[in-house]
Amino acid sequence: MRQKLQRTIKQWRGALIVAPSVAGLVIAGSMAGIFNLLEWSLRDQFFRLRPAEAVDKRIVIVTIDEPDIKYVQQWPMSDRVMARVLQNIKAQQPRAIGIDIYRDLPVEPGHQELVDVFNSTPNLIGIEKVGGVAIAPPPALAKLGQVGANDIVLDADGKLRRGLVILGKSDDTMIEGFGVKLARIYLEKEGIKLRVIDQKNNIYGLGKATFVPLTGNEGEYKESDTGGYQILINYRGGINSFLHISMTDVLENRIPKGMMRDRIVMLGAKAPSLNDNHQTPYSSTLTATKRLTPGVVIHANLTSQILSAALEGRPMLQASIKPLNWLLILFWSGTSATLGSLYVRRQWVSVGGIFLSVTIIIASGYIAFLSGWLIPVFTPLSAVAVSAVISIGATLWNNLKLSYQQLEEYAQTLEFKNQELQQLDKLKDEFLANTSHELRTPLNGIIGIAESMLEGVTGPLTELQQRNLWMVSQSGHRLSNLVNDILDFSKLRHKNLQLQLKPVNIRKIVELVLTLSQVLVERKDIQLVNAISPDLAPAYVDEDRLQQILLNLIGNAIKFTESGRVIISAELVIGNRSEFNQLPITDYPLPKQIAITISDTGIGIPAEVQNRIFESFEQGDGSTARKYGGTGLGLSITKQLVELHSGKIWVESEVGVGSRFTFTLPAADAPVEDTPTAPTLSTLRRRVSESNLSSANLKETAPANNNAAEGNFHILIVDDEPINLQVLQNHLSVNNYKITQALNGKEALAALEGDQLVDLMLLDVMMPNMSGYEVCAKVREKYPAQQLPIVMLTAKNQVADLVTGFQFGANDYITKPFAKDELLTRVKTHLKLSKITNAYGRFVPHEYLDFLSRESIIDVKLGDQVSKEMGIMFSDIRSFTTLSETMTPQEIFNFVNAYLQRVSPEIEKHHGLVVKYMGDGMMAVFPNGADDAVAAGIAKIAQVREYNQHRQEEGHKPIQIGIGLHLGYIMVGIIGVNNRMQSDALSDTINLTARLEGLTKFYGVSLLISGQVLQKLSHPEQYQIRFLDQAIVKGKNEPIDIYEVLDAEIDEAIKLKLQTQPDFDRGLEYYRQGKLVESQEYFERVLAVNYQDKTAELYLERIQQLFEQGVPNNWDGIWRFTQK
Repeated sequence: MRQKLQRTIKQWRGALIVAPSVAGLVIAGSMAGIFNLLEWSLRDQFFRLRPAEAVDKRIVIVTIDEPDIKYVQQWPMSDRVMARVLQNIKAQQPRAIGIDIYRDLPVEPGHQELVDVFNSTPNLIGIEKVGGVAIAPPPALAKLGQVGANDIVLDADGKLRRGLVILGKSDDTMIEGFGVKLARIYLEKEGIKLRVIDQKNNIYGLGKATFVPLTGNEGEYKESDTGGYQILINYRGGINSFLHISMTDVLENRIPKGMMRDRIVMLGAKAPSLNDNHQTPYSSTLTATKRLTPGVVIHANLTSQILSAALEGRPMLQASIKPLNWLLILFWSGTSATLGSLYVRRQWVSVGGIFLSVTIIIASGYIAFLSGWLIPVFTPLSAVAVSAVISIGATLWNNLKLSYQQLEEYAQTLEFKNQELQQLDKLKDEFLANTSHELRTPLNGIIGIAESMLEGVTGPLTELQQRNLWMVSQSGHRLSNLVNDILDFSKLRHKNLQLQLKPVNIRKIVELVLTLSQVLVERKDIQLVNAISPDLAPAYVDEDRLQQILLNLIGNAIKFTESGRVIISAELVIGNRSEFNQLPITDYPLPKQIAITISDTGIGIPAEVQNRIFESFEQGDGSTARKYGGTGLGLSITKQLVELHSGKIWVESEVGVGSRFTFTLPAADAPVEDTPTAPTLSTLRRRVSESNLSSANLKETAPANNNAAEGNFHILIVDDEPINLQVLQNHLSVNNYKITQALNGKEALAALEGDQLVDLMLLDVMMPNMSGYEVCAKVREKYPAQQLPIVMLTAKNQVADLVTGFQFGANDYITKPFAKDELLTRVKTHLKLSKITNAYGRFVPHEYLDFLSRESIIDVKLGDQVSKEMGIMFSDIRSFTTLSETMTPQEIFNFVNAYLQRVSPEIEKHHGLVVKYMGDGMMAVFPNGADDAVAAGIAKIAQVREYNQHRQEEGHKPIQIGIGLHLGYIMVGIIGVNNRMQSDALSDTINLTARLEGLTKFYGVSLLISGQVLQKLSHPEQYQIRFLDQAIVKGKNEPIDIYEVLDAEIDEAIKLKLQTQPDFDRGLEYYRQGKLVESQEYFERVLAVNYQDKTAELYLERIQQLFEQGVPNNWDGIWRFTQK
């Protein structure tokens, strides 16, 4: 039991440390008041989100605004005017009258009239200011005891959230608050009186209401903040939550019948010039122009709160005590730390649990608020966020450290084995050269004896014996030619071939080669033509190697031509110009070359093969090799010999028409020596005719078992030789690997598309129709090297060939013939390395490898980055928080995944890269720029439209997304420290893009782009783009041009916006000029046609605001957003 407990503590040690540590820090910050402003801001948001309550008709407010002051022609108004106002109100028979205006001094004329009104109105209440600089009440009302205190209590952010019920005066007497006194007068006529519930704790009852004072042990308040008898104000709303009428209407007796009868009437200032307006929870800190509430409205809210609580049981507002708040912080910190420690083992559970915790905290805070209780929201959220980050970070760090250690061990193992293989490669080259020379002796014996027997040295032979000996002789010659090619190839590879250069007559050499090649055309209808002029300048070449070049090219032309002509021509070329079609040569010393062309009317070479035929061991395909013979070395050797002469070789060909091989050689300055040209040693190589033995005549041996064997890892083996497949099958199946066989590239690609996941691929290089390199390239289009390792099987052990394999995406190679132990060791190493690399890919996405030009995750280093101008996209779902409140956690994840799976592929389709997901949000970059970004944005919105059809069929509401696109230089790469790295994209441009996406909800559009994006579009005329605004976003100093891409909208919306485009543009032009009346007219025209144009509606709101505040003198038409 004790050991089990120790294991449990060790397993959750991180969470046990993180939870109390973070909770302690957050609690300490809360006690110090660090989080008060943020907590109040969240709570204020609850007030603004709460459903509007019905108008309280028990209270009537008589407002004094700027027109009223102008009407009475002075301020303070005269006592006569005030007396007249009060008399008109009194005539309406209200239950109580409150004057929220200081009247400690007389204002003639009419003072005695006002005193008479005061003395004759027992339900009239005046005000006095008790705290700070005291202001006395009206003397007549003070004598009658008809005075209430109108003092207010502000929080640290300047907002009024608390109300005073009773407070002490300097003479040690107590006075009721202004709103409280009016409420009590109203309730006394309802037969409701104050009663004591708990004398010790100052808890009182009034009807259905219970009054509990603030003591300093609640919420964000200290004991020093709670002077007097304070309660939290449960606001009903602004002035529109009460009946109200202007003072002018009262003076002129324009009072609706019965409006004030049996109600509380409050007279107070609303005019901004009187400075009796205050910040309340309805004053958002996110807007530059704060919404202020008149003092009389605040008193009306407190009065309404008391009346509603006493008569209807409406909740009073109370704050939870601090010990309970601390327990909540500790609980949520522990929950988040526990979930964070599960991130690696159960990522979705961890992330989902954290998001669920955030949702529960916010939802529970809002529900408690609606029930009359204030519980902390921001401090638990802070605890969740900090605990999650620290816990996840610690978990990732530990796992990343372990992964690094394993990767380093495997990297060292692979490096050691590569060093061994490099040494083996060197030994193989030496062995090849030595063995090729040793083969000549037995080959000469075989060929000599066979040919002598064919000549009759041993006597007469039967027809069958002659045919068999002839086949032996021909096979020997083929092998001899192959050995010679290999020797030349080895010399060229190691640069051991020395040229004997001298002036040579090209025509004579061609004549000799054509004579030697006559044996090849005996059974074909081919004409050999030497079209070289006798006057052609000599070439400065090695005669022996020139004959070898011509024998190979002419031999190939004959081999692949059934009928027609093979023509050899040549011309002198000076620089890049032919002397036959250029102006006379100047005195400049231009280089002279001989261009020799061999043309045929053969089968031709496909375009996709032409760029490979000069590579070693390359041919058109396997079937061509079996039909016509050859090893694939001839053209490679020819190319290297031409290049040794400082020349070039190329091919022009059309399938079914023929081919033209052209190569250049340096022209000689000296004449040719007059010596006879004779066949050299290289030209004496025996030419093998088309009737040679063909591997196509041999019966292919089928694999012993073509079904997948059982095993832990699934390996796909690809080879066009069934015998090779069987060898691989034998070696691998006994080691419990699951095997699937393929005879060519097409079968291999089909096998990869099957249901069974392939862990490793063994791929032969030389195969018919599709070479191993081509198959490798096709596989890499879908599977990165770290996901599906490919080991090439090849007899081409030259370094350049191996490099080619790696360039096409191979992970490793094994040279045929291979040893069983070498095969199994490489297979095991790559399987283990792939498994670890794929696990590591959860920390650095595989897409970053291509982006950073890295072959493997092992190559990624801290600081790897690429900086260039890219398109940036930000997008998210509108009102996702509100939408998710109606879902269970499982439904949220199903919904987010369904949405992301719909839209994310559009990023890849348009050559983009998803940098990060942020819940329902997404950030992507487009290296190719603006065109891909705009096309992806339109495609994403189209996918959302299809997705909405599916949601509506299932009874769900459709969703809307906002997309912002910007263009600029960003840096994508690896950041962090050596033992803790992550991929990211950084730039100030990214922040601006996020702000741009946030503006979509203000303009009411789906897709916004900046002016930089528009400028970089290759064909902007292909899109319907509307200029919307020039604005400065929050946190920036410079304005940006903002455009809407209409192509993202439905057809009907596009049609309406294009129809109203002229009026919209005129309205925008007048707006920027400061001609607001004209601008308003045009935007109203837009809305008359298209009432859903939110941008036009936004401009009308701005114009109304400018009407109220006045147009600034320096107006430039640029709007400054203070919201994100």
